[in-house]
Amino acid sequence: MSIYVSSDSIAGAAARDDIEAVRFSRQTDPLDRNPLLDHPGIRTIDAGIERLPDPTQVNSFPSLEYLSMTASDWRILLNASAVPESLLSTKVNSLDALDVVTVSNQLLALWGRPLITVTTLRGDVATAHPPLVAAAPLTTTPEIGIHSSILLTKVR
Repeated sequence: MSIYVSSDSIAGAAARDDIEAVRFSRQTDPLDRNPLLDHPGIRTIDAGIERLPDPTQVNSFPSLEYLSMTASDWRILLNASAVPESLLSTKVNSLDALDVVTVSNQLLALWGRPLITVTTLRGDVATAHPPLVAAAPLTTTPEIGIHSSILLTKVR
């Protein structure tokens, strides 16, 4: 069972035994995620572009396999050596494509995987042929502008 969690539904989600995936919706007020902590069935957390109040709390989910959150939150976990060992796949989100690649490379190095090679191209974009391509996939979200993300898999 997958559920989008807002301040109105978090207590109800925490009470469900069949919940496996949680996606936090955008909030104007900080969302108290404490009722979900230690939930044994949650395997997927997608915080999207929302900052988590305490990213280290993701270690409270014993079955966590997939985690999507901002590059800033990933950096907090990496600096604290607190990346959950149970993760099999991750997604790094940021408005800055190079920030996404930098954090992704830190995760890949932690997992002993090959790093992403970054090539910087310089030139006149107006006359460049073929068109320049970004280093990371880009999607447009009207509220925030250009958004970059990279999906990483730990398993070979």
